[in-house]
Amino acid sequence: MAKKTEVDLGLPSLDDLFSSQKTRDEAELSKIQEIPLSEEEKPNQKERIVLRSDRIKNLIPKNLPVSQREEYIVTALQFYSKSKIKDRER
Repeated sequence: MAKKTEVDLGLPSLDDLFSSQKTRDEAELSKIQEIPLSEEEKPNQKERIVLRSDRIKNLIPKNLPVSQREEYIVTALQFYSKSKIKDRER
């Protein structure tokens, strides 16, 4: 009788090809990850207020540079807010 020679083809064994339901379930669970939601506000998500110049040009001094207009408006709003609080207290 001829001797059988085994040749390794690098193929998986039958046990490796077939798995139990439990093994498949466990493998699936390890792939699921919880990703925490970021509470931080990203720069492109910050709320912006846009004011049309035709509505406010009479309220801002004409000689005020564009770079200082935001600060001027914020200061005016702070002053207005404080005066409203004082009016309520009276």
